[in-house]
Amino acid sequence: MYVKKSLILLTVIIAVLGCTKKRVEVEPVNLTGSEQLVLVTANYGRPDASLTALDGRTGKVKWKMAFDGDIIVHSKVLYLNRRVWTDIVNYADTVSFYANSGGPQNLLTIDAATGKVIRQIKNTLRPDFTIGCCSTYQFNSLVKIEDEIAYMVLSEYDFGIAYRETIYATDLAAGQVKWKYKVPSEKLPLDVYSRNGITVTDGKVFVAGRNQSFVLDASTGHSIQEYKMGGLINPVEGCYYLTKSYEASSIDAKSGNVKWRFGIPAGDGAITSTPLLVYNDLAYVCTMSGSISALDKGTGEKKWTFKVKEITPYSNYKVSMRSGMLYAYNESLENNRLFSLDPITGKLNWEVLMDDNSDNISQQVGDENELVYERTMSSVTAVDSKTGKKVWRRLNPKGEVINNIHAYNRAQLDF
Repeated sequence: MYVKKSLILLTVIIAVLGCTKKRVEVEPVNLTGSEQLVLVTANYGRPDASLTALDGRTGKVKWKMAFDGDIIVHSKVLYLNRRVWTDIVNYADTVSFYANSGGPQNLLTIDAATGKVIRQIKNTLRPDFTIGCCSTYQFNSLVKIEDEIAYMVLSEYDFGIAYRETIYATDLAAGQVKWKYKVPSEKLPLDVYSRNGITVTDGKVFVAGRNQSFVLDASTGHSIQEYKMGGLINPVEGCYYLTKSYEASSIDAKSGNVKWRFGIPAGDGAITSTPLLVYNDLAYVCTMSGSISALDKGTGEKKWTFKVKEITPYSNYKVSMRSGMLYAYNESLENNRLFSLDPITGKLNWEVLMDDNSDNISQQVGDENELVYERTMSSVTAVDSKTGKKVWRRLNPKGEVINNIHAYNRAQLDF
């Protein structure tokens, strides 16, 4: 009898433990607003191109997928545009770019927590969207998604010498092109390869050519304003902030007239921030030599200047604003330092020497709140935004080359 009771008791204990273990395994983790996701794109233009999601707090891999293209967040959803380089075989073909490509024929929305595809959006172009004669290849770039409309650019290259650009808008619900605008040759080239030459805001599409700039109505694609000046993009409170090699200027968006000019002092090197970084009442100018100046955005008057002490012959400093703090970083082979500055006074909060090796030729400050993320071609590093202390560093798998990083918190993206 005693043995029987003991066996029953042991069975109950095992069952309870088993149930407890099972509940722990399926219990969801409470996510907080401070958690972050870092998306890393690598091996751009190669068959083994990839997109990897890292836990922003630890640097551990959450998921990884084959991907080469553009990433846009809209309404807390992650949209991917696979950039497929397509060789044109039939020059007389009048069907869309996607019908000619051997790759995916759509935009994707994916679950940011798992990397799995949620839905696919067909991007069917109209029959009159023709392929120009003798194009060797073409590809699409996704610029922005706003009000369920995807703004994109179709680029066509002629044997790598000349090219055409067509800006168009696709209705995501219908998968149909709403309008298209073929950029006239005199307005080319555009800086659309990196999507830096086009922005969409306030119902307008702002396009910066090398020699001319223009504005399209975002609902119709009709040209509504043109400037005989290149590089005008992303106006702030009615003004463009333009840079040339050794001069920064403010341009009135209505008239195109110059409001003020700021000349770079001799010895400071060329300006690297294009267009100017504008935050609150200040515009920030950064030069190759690590001279960072804050200008009154209304008058061009210099408020303060911060100069990096240790300069190498190939320094190429740039600035970035994240969560109300100004960061300066060096796109160089040597002395890869990351600086945190007070954006109002220019006071140095901290500086840290990043991993100094031959792969450190392209840095970019990420996002957000307590951590900022710096990337090189071979690694991603998380830095405490208050102290400059390195929190974690992740080296790439052998053979992977990082192209970019995108960091999001829970308020920006569901994951």
